[in-house]
Amino acid sequence: ARLRRERRAAAAADRRRRAEARRAEKRKAQLRKAFEPVLLVENFCTERDDKIRAEDGPERFFGRWPRAVTEDETDRDRANWIMSQVPDVAAEYIGSPPGETDDAMD
Repeated sequence: ARLRRERRAAAAADRRRRAEARRAEKRKAQLRKAFEPVLLVENFCTERDDKIRAEDGPERFFGRWPRAVTEDETDRDRANWIMSQVPDVAAEYIGSPPGETDDAMD
């Protein structure tokens, strides 16, 4: 009897998820019909925006990070990638410390 209840509950949850997905798709279709594409982009109503909201991560990482971050990746690797994206930061970081010039090292 318990197994039957669990199966019914799982089936009901699955039906609710499918119904919600249908409603969401219907809302998206209505938005696309009612508004110009530019307005949808300006108001964050695109598929990409939905994906960002679903993943719930910092938006600055979306579309910029070249690959998924793995657990064994170090902070130094991440910092090096960021510096490769912003040459001015890399020059400041790699350059000589404040107060020193290249002539002082010779």
